[in-house]
Amino acid sequence: METLDVRGKDILIYSQNRFDRDDNFRIIYKREPVKQPKPIGYTEVCNIVKEPVAKNLIVYRLLSNDPQLDAYSTKYGFFLEIDGAVELIYFDPIYAIKDLPHLKFSKPVDQFRFKIQQVGLTNIGRGSNYTEIYSFDMRASEAKNQNDKIFALAVFALDPAFKDEESAAHDTENELGNLREESRTADVLNKPSVDKNKIDFKSERTDEKETFKIVKDNLSVFDLFKSTLKSEALEKRKKENIILKLGD
Repeated sequence: METLDVRGKDILIYSQNRFDRDDNFRIIYKREPVKQPKPIGYTEVCNIVKEPVAKNLIVYRLLSNDPQLDAYSTKYGFFLEIDGAVELIYFDPIYAIKDLPHLKFSKPVDQFRFKIQQVGLTNIGRGSNYTEIYSFDMRASEAKNQNDKIFALAVFALDPAFKDEESAAHDTENELGNLREESRTADVLNKPSVDKNKIDFKSERTDEKETFKIVKDNLSVFDLFKSTLKSEALEKRKKENIILKLGD
């Protein structure tokens, strides 16, 4: 996640594929003389996501073949308004995977099929509603090992003020080894149903013209996808259909 307020304290927050609410997230203050990642807790990340400030956000979406999946049984998810509809999302794919034992669904585990999608969102500061920019299905290996620190490293690659002395996050491959890709399935996978009236979104509206200017005047994480090669790769990923399952 990154804010796009050119007049204020711009920040960039990323997750590291650690199943730890206190030690998974790092924040970088873009305007500090030394840009060094610092720990930030899950609750504070949630509060920043809900703030009516222009920002870009990369999250993870769970789709399944179970229409009875109870989104409100989530333990590690977060409810976010996207294009006018409320969705269950996750700030890290490891949270989506670890949430599966807690989610209530009607299908037997051996028949349960699902997707984890990476989703790019933007918000120009008008309340809590985000607009989807892109999404694609993640492969099993990506879902198990995705580390969004790569976005921070790319954004600050040419910035001499960026200092990162932290070692890479631990490998979760052994912990999540039962995640597999399904070769084929006739099932239709959908988002879990969420009633917007059951979710409380409290936020203020900011000036629309001003926030549009902020977005236009500032470079962002999404600029990383705009080169010809990366754009072509993203379009290819959007067309892939990757179904996941739990099993040996």
